[in-house]
Amino acid sequence: MSALRHGDMDALETLFQRHHRRLYGFFVHAAASRAAAEEMTQEVFLRLLRYRRSYRPGSSFISWLYRVCRNVLADRLTELTRERLHGAEPDEQPGREPSPAKSFEDAEAAERLRLALQKLAPTDREVLVLARFQELKHNEIATIVGCSTGAVKVRVHRAMKRLAEVMKTEVLS
Repeated sequence: MSALRHGDMDALETLFQRHHRRLYGFFVHAAASRAAAEEMTQEVFLRLLRYRRSYRPGSSFISWLYRVCRNVLADRLTELTRERLHGAEPDEQPGREPSPAKSFEDAEAAERLRLALQKLAPTDREVLVLARFQELKHNEIATIVGCSTGAVKVRVHRAMKRLAEVMKTEVLS
């Protein structure tokens, strides 16, 4: 990121190759739409280029990167809320593409998890996606969301309990 900050545009491609899959995965879990996740992932890299001078060498790049992701996600949610308030339909509906490598049961379980995640509050979903799917450390998440490491541990624990309750309710219904 330091190279990009100093004008080396080839560094953006390197950053893209290293991080785009993880960011896409973050957005798929957070937004539940593969098309929206793809758009938001691209937007992150556009913002990296646009705001490259705001990155401070020596600080955690991953924390900075996920703050950019949070901003992109927040902008997307604001946009969708505005569309709904004005009677417009969102431009895509949540969906999934079946993976030929997974068995039917695995795909079904993944879909149940995705639907259950969507029923959680956005703040719960966010910490779960960062902790469990992106495998970030609690101190990194704390920097991203702007709270203490202890608070992140509590939020992840509570979010996991809520997710378990949602999944249990779905199985029983």
